[in-house]
Amino acid sequence: IEGTGVEGVVPIKELSTQPIDDIHDVAKVGDKLDLVVLSTVGKDKENGQFLLSKRRLEAQKVWKEIQAKYEAGETITAPVTSVVKGGLVVNAGVRGFVPASMVEDHFVEDLSQYKGKELEFKIIEIEPSENRLILSHRAIVEASKAEARKEIFAKIQPGDTVEGKVARLTNFGAFVDLGGVDG
Repeated sequence: IEGTGVEGVVPIKELSTQPIDDIHDVAKVGDKLDLVVLSTVGKDKENGQFLLSKRRLEAQKVWKEIQAKYEAGETITAPVTSVVKGGLVVNAGVRGFVPASMVEDHFVEDLSQYKGKELEFKIIEIEPSENRLILSHRAIVEASKAEARKEIFAKIQPGDTVEGKVARLTNFGAFVDLGGVDG
């Protein structure tokens, strides 16, 4: 801590919310950093130190931003970083989880196709104190389809001639896709 003769230590894992390959990519001698104090080490001794974190301060800021978006009903865009049992893990500045049932509006057998993709998500649940961020891509897909359906219903009137593609057959008739809407 500048000018006090007291040192603080920032472990490498506390320097960034992102994985660090080279410490020099994150900090250089002489850099001024905003940090949060995690604890004191040897405070009774003459050479006591503070345990500091930049990562946790960054995470606090990200949680506040996500909370504001949640309250405003906004969506977030984030890359899928891994596929785990039960869903997807995304990096929204903090770790987010997308349950498998909230990935698409239909069952997806192999979620690995989403790894590395950047997707839009609705924030379903946020609990910063528990590091819990639950997201849904399904809500985005459903909203998009509902909007497309609304647009098509606004355009098509009784007596109109339309072209469609047979989507599926049943014993009582055929369902025809009219540009994203079947019925």
